Amino acid sequence: MNASGNWLRYLSNTLTDGALGAAARLLTGSNFVGAAVTVLTWGAADLMARQQAWWNDSAMMILRGQIRGVKLTITPSGKDYPKVYRTLTRY
Repeated sequence: MNASGNWLRYLSNTLTDGALGAAARLLTGSNFVGAAVTVLTWGAADLMARQQAWWNDSAMMILRGQIRGVKLTITPSGKDYPKVYRTLTRY
């Protein structure tokens, strides 16, 4: 898939966050909804950027020989089925 067809690319743009908030404000007539959409869009973009950076750093650490790999540990929650806890660790 080329970069122009990737909708997550648009979420990572600060101007897009505000534009989506303004569009929601116009459609709903509510400043609260516009602000909520802006914050949620920014949060999704920030989370995506942090995950991307973590994986890029991990790949570079593997190439430099600083770590051997990445381990995913899935621990079931004893109380809230089917909730699980996912933990990523570098080793």
